Amino acid sequence: MADSSQTDWQPRLGEQFIYNGRRYDLAKAKELIKATPRPVEPKPLSLFKSMYYEAVKIDWDKAEKTDLNVPLIAATEAEGKLVLIDGWHRYAKALRSRQNEVQVVTLTEEETKLIRH
Repeated sequence: MADSSQTDWQPRLGEQFIYNGRRYDLAKAKELIKATPRPVEPKPLSLFKSMYYEAVKIDWDKAEKTDLNVPLIAATEAEGKLVLIDGWHRYAKALRSRQNEVQVVTLTEEETKLIRH
């Protein structure tokens, strides 16, 4: 199994994701992942499918150019619920190419509290 240290995380100041009125600081999330490597795990596409239809607008030109080897980032909310906060274009590309799983790096619930505003 790969770990997150094999990815060149590139935090960009101001990078964020907003879902259900919550703002997630993606730059801070990437900094946490860089500081504390963790497993990259396969997760079923179905886990995030309901969010896909309500949370994002996909630029398909961008999606087609994305690298599916870069893991997506999920935040852990209360009761262990995962929220995909980074990688929606990669998710869309995986969905369109009929894959069953995507590679995901997961933030802990404590880390999620640090990046959520």
